[in-house]
Amino acid sequence: MSGTVLENLSGKKLTILVSFLLISQTVCFLIGGLIAPKPAFTDSILATKCLDDKNSTTAWYYVRGKNPCVRFNIDSYTTEEHLKYGNQIVFAFQKKEDYLYNCSIVPLFELGSLHHDFYLINIRLPVDYSKGINTELGHIADMWIITINQTGGFTKVWLSLKSIFFPSVLAVLIWFLKRVYVLQRKPLLLEYMLILVATSLSFLNIPLELLTLYFELPFMLLLADIRQGIFYAALLSFWLVFAGEHLMESQKNHLLGYWKHLSSVIVGCIAMFFFDLCERGIQLRNPFYSVWVTDIGAKFAMSEGQWKWDDQHGLEYTSAFFTGVYGMWNIYIMALLALYAPSHKRWPQNNG
Repeated sequence: MSGTVLENLSGKKLTILVSFLLISQTVCFLIGGLIAPKPAFTDSILATKCLDDKNSTTAWYYVRGKNPCVRFNIDSYTTEEHLKYGNQIVFAFQKKEDYLYNCSIVPLFELGSLHHDFYLINIRLPVDYSKGINTELGHIADMWIITINQTGGFTKVWLSLKSIFFPSVLAVLIWFLKRVYVLQRKPLLLEYMLILVATSLSFLNIPLELLTLYFELPFMLLLADIRQGIFYAALLSFWLVFAGEHLMESQKNHLLGYWKHLSSVIVGCIAMFFFDLCERGIQLRNPFYSVWVTDIGAKFAMSEGQWKWDDQHGLEYTSAFFTGVYGMWNIYIMALLALYAPSHKRWPQNNG
């Protein structure tokens, strides 16, 4: 694009701007590496054996609080007398937790938002000799459940970065819009694409997670995936148009000229959206559902572990990586808006 800030910027000012952007990028990495703790941690919870003498499948059994359950000691029975208690034992988990649950490679359940202070889990292993259900499990002394939680310190740092980048990107976007629409011409295609990608990034930067402190919003994981998908779709579309406008001999300056390239981005995003609906969408009604527990999904998750976050792969990524990449996208978009905005300067005209 002719007449942009990048073309009219002096070498000294450009050096200062690039240095400032690099320092900002380094600060984003240091915030994650030095201030924020690990993004997630695992916790093991031992089940308490509760006795259900009425064999009621609708009753809930609490470990603490009012009317706690009657605890059952399995190790005290060494004869066949304990067999009659097979249908009367409930494994109860009661743990205070304030942050996000993530699924493991064979997930039990996944919650998108933990609005309540306490969550109760009851697991039953009913014995049915007529149907052959749980008849050959052997002696079960204890049951453990492994949880993966997002740490509170990382959540504070992450939301703080969102609260900083959201008004920053929005302010640069408004400045860019004023520069574009003050001209006596229609905006160019590349300027439209810059506005699109900056708007999608602003939508991604909105700290909507703060609403979970006051409201129960189980769809937050699905909404977060949708916001990220919109941003990456806009970013890929911008790169296609940017490359086409700069590398092709004849500038098309029309979105229909890139329909073949953009259609692949649209098809890929729609496919990922439907796949996400199959996982996150169904979990809004049934948190215990997962596509990874099916025969095909389990084999895919076991053979291609890098495609599925579990307690091994998910914890290898550090906070510096998350905050650094997040800051990189924001700094990159703000730099594009600043450098490719129309310049108010005019080239000097040669007289004579």
